[in-house]
Amino acid sequence: MAGVRDRNGRYLGYYKVNGKQKTAGTFDTYDEALHAAKLAEASRPVKDTAVRPATVRGKLTVAGYMPVFLAGHKLREISRESYTMRAKHVIDHLGSIPLEDLKPADVRTFARKLELRSGASSSSGTSASRRPRHRGW
Repeated sequence: MAGVRDRNGRYLGYYKVNGKQKTAGTFDTYDEALHAAKLAEASRPVKDTAVRPATVRGKLTVAGYMPVFLAGHKLREISRESYTMRAKHVIDHLGSIPLEDLKPADVRTFARKLELRSGASSSSGTSASRRPRHRGW
């Protein structure tokens, strides 16, 4: 988790990797230090997924931004675990794409792959989200 410490009127951004504290630099403002720490934390590989670069040609990728996105939201622990599990699928398919190059077509293709995967596992051959609901009379 990223954090900030006051150091004689300046701010030190830090994050942890495998329980060891790493520094992201010293900055003039709290916000700059926190931002740098979150980016540095996001640059490290995500556990249990294929290693994806956090940047491509100096651009932040989907894989690099995902931890920053999750850290920026107040979530209950169960929700955070659920989001993290789902984030692994996103990173597997879209992780190497720089954020500024991500297109709606990329997201649609990813969504179709998920639909096909979930549809293939159902006995009727249709996705649960597209299955007609039976209304009790």
